[in-house]
Formats: sequence, C-alpha cells, structure tokens
Amino acid sequence: MSIIFSIAINSNNFNLPNDAEFINGICSSLPEHSAPALLVALASHNSSMVQCTIASRSDLPVEAVECLIAGGNRQVRRTLVHNDVFKTSANTDLLIEWCADDAEFAAAAASQVMEFENADTERLFAVLSEHVDTDVRRELARAWNLPKSKRKKFLNDADFGVARIASEN
Repeated sequence: MSIIFSIAINSNNFNLPNDAEFINGICSSLPEHSAPALLVALASHNSSMVQCTIASRSDLPVEAVECLIAGGNRQVRRTLVHNDVFKTSANTDLLIEWCADDAEFAAAAASQVMEFENADTERLFAVLSEHVDTDVRRELARAWNLPKSKRKKFLNDADFGVARIASEN
C-alpha cells in the first residue's frame, strides 16, 4: 500500500513522503476519534513503529485491530494486548496461539487474563497456568482480578516465586 500525505496550507498543496517517523508523529498527534478511516489505513503500514503507535490508541476501530492482527508483528502484538478494543475482540484460539509463540505477550496477557471479553478465560487460564515460562505464571498469579479459587492453584507451584506471589495476593 502506498500512502501519500497531501497537506494544504494557505492554498498551497504539499505532498509529503511516506516516512515512518513523520507518519508516526502524525499518528501520535491525532485527536481521539478524529480520523478512524486514517487509523484503519495506517494499521497496515509497513513500519512496526507506526503500527505500534496505532495499536496503542484507545480509539482504535475494530477494522484497524483486524489489520494489526493480520500483520503478525510481535512488537505490535505486545502493544495490542493492552488495548481495550483488542481485549473485546480477541478470541481464545488467537490468544493461545500468540501466548505459545511469545512469552512476553503471554506474560502481558496473563496479567489481564480475565479482561478478554470474547475469549474463554477458563481455557486461557488453563493454558497460561501451565506455561513453561515462570514469568508468565508469576504474572498470572499476581493478576489483580484473578479469583482466589484460581490463585490457589499456584500455592504449590514448582517455582518458589510463583508460589510466594500467590500466597501474598
């Protein structure tokens, strides 16, 4: 996709290059809810820096989330996991696939496991509670909204740090 910015200032038109840093600056400066169609278009930009900036916006249209998901960039995923629009649309299979592929994403997902509205949180919890990376299990044990009944599972975890966190929360 080729993106060209055309800006008019005092009746003079300027075409600006598809420079990732420039476009990232534009994305960061857009007022909330002012340009949903532009956010959707920029979600498929070839720069992960631009995509991460788009992924961090609270006014992200669902169509932009879909573009970012399709892109498959790990850094974008790690940003997207904190986005409320993503949390309302991400399904169980996608979350489990990404958690298996990336421990950093899995740890972030674990810390907010109960917030994924379109996912089977029981199944996601089961997968994350058996994750080989102790940081993932630690984040899951300290998740603020994890029911005590689930937190008890970690009291006998093989990793002392996981068990300690579970006992303190």
